[in-house]
Amino acid sequence: MNRLALSIEAVAAFCVALVFHKAVPFRTVARIMGWSAGPLRQSRPEQDQQIADIARAVYSIRDYTKIRECCLAEAMTIKWMLSRRNIEADIYFGMRIKGSALAHPRSEVFDHVQAHAWVQIGDTPLKDNGPFRYVVLGCYH
Repeated sequence: MNRLALSIEAVAAFCVALVFHKAVPFRTVARIMGWSAGPLRQSRPEQDQQIADIARAVYSIRDYTKIRECCLAEAMTIKWMLSRRNIEADIYFGMRIKGSALAHPRSEVFDHVQAHAWVQIGDTPLKDNGPFRYVVLGCYH
């Protein structure tokens, strides 16, 4: 698939995922995706280039827009695009404490909590943006 067609597909899917993310409660999204409890999925070597192209197309959307807090929409878009090509992947949800919550006892707890969503195939995240700093709360396939 050429780069322009892949970019157009990524933008269209991202817009749908972003609207879905903003309009549908997370509880419903989680129920649709289903909890993953099985073995880790692995990609085949011949799929690696296709996976990299899809991830690059979706992650480049952030570079051209003002949207910054969109990791869930990115993850849903990548998962959907990979599923269309019969490549299995999982969406991981994690949380971490940022800064020092103890240093600011009067601040709200949620001021120091950061949630994140990312896509992994097997034990390898598609984007190395520090998912290992997060405590995994859920894995959906």
